[in-house]
Amino acid sequence: MSCEPITGCVIEDSTFANKARLVDTDEVALLQADIATITWKCWDSAGVLVGSGSLVVATVITDTLLTTGWDADSIGYNFKHTVGDDVCVVAGVHSFEYVVTLTGGQSFVTRAFTPDVQEALTS
Repeated sequence: MSCEPITGCVIEDSTFANKARLVDTDEVALLQADIATITWKCWDSAGVLVGSGSLVVATVITDTLLTTGWDADSIGYNFKHTVGDDVCVVAGVHSFEYVVTLTGGQSFVTRAFTPDVQEALTS
């Protein structure tokens, strides 16, 4: 298991997706029924909170691992949070934190997502 942040590059004022494979302690992919809640927060490079909320588990978790748009490995992902264009509106590295609470009451924080937000090119 890696604790390195999940990185990437996005353009400011853009919609993009954070994807991951969420697993239990035996490395088995979590299902919608395993998860009670998922909350998220995002800070910009100055440490200012720029977004937060609760996610609908049935919207962001799939019970089947997907590989479309996934190049980390051949196994796939089961978590996808589509971040709106109103979150990363300034350039710089942003930090996303996701807290997953399981139906049994245990919680964990996913690996950090740290997209490098680039200025939009104007013509």
